[in-house]
Amino acid sequence: MELKLKIASGPLQGREFPLRAGAVIGRSSSDITINDPKVSGRHAKVEVGPTGDLILVDLGSNNGIRVNNKKLVQITLIPGLTMQIGSTICEILASREEKASAPMPQLVELEGADTRPPKIMKSPSWSEYFSNFIEKSLAKITNRPFEVRPFKPLVVLTITHGLHAGTKWTLGYGPRVFGIGSLDFQIYDPDMPPDIFKIKPTGEFATYETNYPDKVRLNGRSITTEKLKMDDEITFSNTRIKVSFK
Repeated sequence: MELKLKIASGPLQGREFPLRAGAVIGRSSSDITINDPKVSGRHAKVEVGPTGDLILVDLGSNNGIRVNNKKLVQITLIPGLTMQIGSTICEILASREEKASAPMPQLVELEGADTRPPKIMKSPSWSEYFSNFIEKSLAKITNRPFEVRPFKPLVVLTITHGLHAGTKWTLGYGPRVFGIGSLDFQIYDPDMPPDIFKIKPTGEFATYETNYPDKVRLNGRSITTEKLKMDDEITFSNTRIKVSFK
């Protein structure tokens, strides 16, 4: 899908720029130039993510990329997404050229058929999309009693890439479940199940478990369970989580 970036605030409000892999967004000498004092010279770059979608990656800017006032280092670009670069609000749109290139269907009028023009369905916004996703996922959440045991040492999970990049969790007890279905550690990812993975205490170790080894990897390997070690990495979609202990 071809995408465009639309400037929704500031002096360039209304301007639209096509997005392509390798394009750099910045204040000067960039493929997409935004005249904003809070935008760095080379602020962010459009790249192709592991799933083939376009992603926007922060290039170490001072003010980062913000979605819902949360500072991110990387975000997947989809139509309807609203984000803040510096102090400038930007929207992601589907290219009109791509829409126009689709062939018009041939209509055959039947006797007695309703000839009124069809209603145009509005695409859901970013917030509507996630709201619907959460409602569907909540129906799948089941709470079952389980034995709680402490982690010795404490387990620390740091999200280094993805929508929740910069988030750090310290686990004092377990088992703990991660995903949209978790009451404590929610990870929003439309391509993943509500219970992405689990970490539980096993004696002096912390054990990683997942029911989806085809989607979730530990150190790049497709496995269902493994004892965790320092600097292990859990990956799925565009998300990377580093494991440490304290």
